[in-house]
Amino acid sequence: MNPTASTYTQSTGAYRWLVFSICWLGGIFAGLNANVFAVFLPQTLTEILGTSDRALIGQTGAYILSSFLLGWMMGGIAMGVLSDRYGRVKVMALSIGLYATFTALIALSHTTWQLLFCRFMAGVGIGGTMLSISIFLAETWPSKSRALAIGALITSYQVGVFLSGLVAQLLPEWRTAFACGMVSLLLVMVIMGFFHEPTQWLNSQQVTDKPSSLSTKKNLWLGGITFGSLLIGYWASVFWIPTWIQDLLGTTAQGHEKNIATVGHGLGAILGCFCTGFLADRWGRRPVIMLSYGGAFIISWVMFATNLTFSPAIYWQNTLLGFCAGMAQAVMYVYLPELFPTRTRAACMGICLNGGRFVTALAVLFMGVFVWFFGGYREALCVFASIYIIGLGFAYLGPETNRQELLN
Repeated sequence: MNPTASTYTQSTGAYRWLVFSICWLGGIFAGLNANVFAVFLPQTLTEILGTSDRALIGQTGAYILSSFLLGWMMGGIAMGVLSDRYGRVKVMALSIGLYATFTALIALSHTTWQLLFCRFMAGVGIGGTMLSISIFLAETWPSKSRALAIGALITSYQVGVFLSGLVAQLLPEWRTAFACGMVSLLLVMVIMGFFHEPTQWLNSQQVTDKPSSLSTKKNLWLGGITFGSLLIGYWASVFWIPTWIQDLLGTTAQGHEKNIATVGHGLGAILGCFCTGFLADRWGRRPVIMLSYGGAFIISWVMFATNLTFSPAIYWQNTLLGFCAGMAQAVMYVYLPELFPTRTRAACMGICLNGGRFVTALAVLFMGVFVWFFGGYREALCVFASIYIIGLGFAYLGPETNRQELLN
């Protein structure tokens, strides 16, 4: 690849907007492919297992979700290493190709083992995609508006989650819906045809000096623990909020209550992501991290601890929780690329973004045990919400990177 041509192309606004558009669509399809299985889970497993037994479907679904999260973790880390070595463009195309292909292959599945493998491989692709689109945009976009661009980019995943419900309405047959996952391959064609490696990555391949290992290790621990606490607090609680609402309602549940709460949470998360860039530039990265983590902790406790029966207040509380969680996720995607040098940025970010997913997968898998141990959903969810405080504390110890150029 010609570095001169790459530099010329990346200097134009049209190219940067093409990068943003394709990365944003990649994030949308990632969110859609990640959540569409949850939407079709009862229908899919009822057919595959040949039974409507709720306990069996729930446990099997937990195994498949855990395999997906483990795939996401392994994909995020592995694709980070490959991205630093072989380039951002190739790895982004590979990642999107993986989740598109293995989501579509679910349509041909006839056993739970096939489902589990396809979801694991789709997770590998989604983990690599969410990593690669954020790094590629960060290294392509000007520093003065980088936070705004990444904050807007991270809305893409939440938009994809939101659209998964629409897909279920338009394509009610689960095999047809999953087969349409192949549409994402169109993005791979555009990426390989029009994208160029970022100039910063090309220049880093000529550098022989090793980056400061002490600083990198410190920031690696800082970023990994901070983002890991968000993963554990967010996934372990948000995944089980519909079940908690169902438990509060008991036999009076009509089904739409948890759907309304889920939509509100998604809309709140999208708004939180959009606000992140403005606030991170105005106040700094660390204050926004601490604000969003602290807000998620307080709202979670208020929602889980004070609602002993179902109340409409849960709708706005869950929407506010989505706002804080969306902001926390977006600001970490802004912050992490600024902590590491180009030669190790993707690998380090892959570890930070995905190291906590193993613990998260276990938390999701054994949530029933935690509910039994702590005495109920309310108590268990309050415990997991407390983990946000760990991330808040480590963010306080981190360096401020606002308005700084990316490290070479």
